Amino acid sequence: MDEERESNLKIILGDNSTHPVKGLGSVKFHLDSEEPILLHDVMYVLGLKKNSVSIYALEEKGMRVAFIKGKLLTWPIGSSMRNAFPLGSKFEGLYTVTRRPLLALVHHTNHLSEPWHRRLAHLHYDALPKLKKLVFGIPDVQAQHDGVCPGCASGKKTRGPFPSRENKTNDMLQLIHSGICGPILIHSIGGHLYYITFIDDFSRKTRIYYLKHKDEAFEMFKEFKALVENLTRKKNKIFRYNNGVENISNDFINFCKKKRIKKEMIVPYNPKQNGVAKRKNRSIVEVARAMLHDQKLSKFLSREAKNVAVYVQNRVPHQALDNKTPEEVFIGVKPDVSHLCIFGCPVYFHVPKDKRNKLETMGRKGTFIGYCENSKAFRIYILGQRKVEICRDVTFDKYVALGKARDIPLPPPP
Repeated sequence: MDEERESNLKIILGDNSTHPVKGLGSVKFHLDSEEPILLHDVMYVLGLKKNSVSIYALEEKGMRVAFIKGKLLTWPIGSSMRNAFPLGSKFEGLYTVTRRPLLALVHHTNHLSEPWHRRLAHLHYDALPKLKKLVFGIPDVQAQHDGVCPGCASGKKTRGPFPSRENKTNDMLQLIHSGICGPILIHSIGGHLYYITFIDDFSRKTRIYYLKHKDEAFEMFKEFKALVENLTRKKNKIFRYNNGVENISNDFINFCKKKRIKKEMIVPYNPKQNGVAKRKNRSIVEVARAMLHDQKLSKFLSREAKNVAVYVQNRVPHQALDNKTPEEVFIGVKPDVSHLCIFGCPVYFHVPKDKRNKLETMGRKGTFIGYCENSKAFRIYILGQRKVEICRDVTFDKYVALGKARDIPLPPPP
């Protein structure tokens, strides 16, 4: 909602109940075949479950209205009916806005928490007000929200706060925690069955790598070590990991000796000794599950959801860092989160000239499934093709994503 302002108005519903109008503003929504329409003086009413368009208000705003053969047509006063466009259609005894309902309620200032809660990978609502001082690119967001998030209810477990950490390290890469999860029952797009995480104890910056076999863990460790040591100009001193067969090969032991890395192996079947890695892996899975349930996506996109979970968690405050973000501690700069989007959001992306002929459309539809670490681009899943495109010019249809999360039904095409 744009141009928001407070209001002292009240409305009376059909059951004679009275509801205060919390604010007024302008709302843009889309029709199937027309340009987006901007409605002004839209009222935000706390407690309403549905959005509605007033015929009286349309007439007051200078619009003509006609109901013809199951269609609701409207056009400006003073122009011909030839300029009319379909605003809605008949559906189960009511006229509904064509294809996409209004979602004004999620854009009120007090409820920016709903889209930002999802853009930040289902970060707890209470953490949202703190972000303004910790990152760039986010407005003032309050903790107030509209009931229970369906994704969090389906994907996360309720638990108490994490215990405060002991023996805090005093430099980056001094201690790296690592743990492997898998096998994953449902294959990802790349066919990976396992994933391994590496967490820097000092900054809590996390990186995730995917494996088809457990014995690939050593190669992933060498790749991770080379990357972070090049970025920080520091050396990894201690490596704490699960004492699994995949980690104790002779090559791995000899590598650690050569690089003078102290190994701290965890007793088998006692992952609590490696609590940082255990909690991180559990958090990644829960956030990924919440995002998949929230947008009703297939489980084979779980790898992409886990990537987004790690990407966002590196850019939101961490309790062990006195509410700083891992990204800021690791690189010394506050992160910008203005580019974050709702996982699973429908998108329209530009197709470059070299990938289409002159008669093909310049844009295609897909689903947003992630970010590119090394470029300002997005990962877009092409529906029905199990294919991922890397795109920079992307338009996000956040209205549909928020509607899907709230189980707002879309009427069938007219």
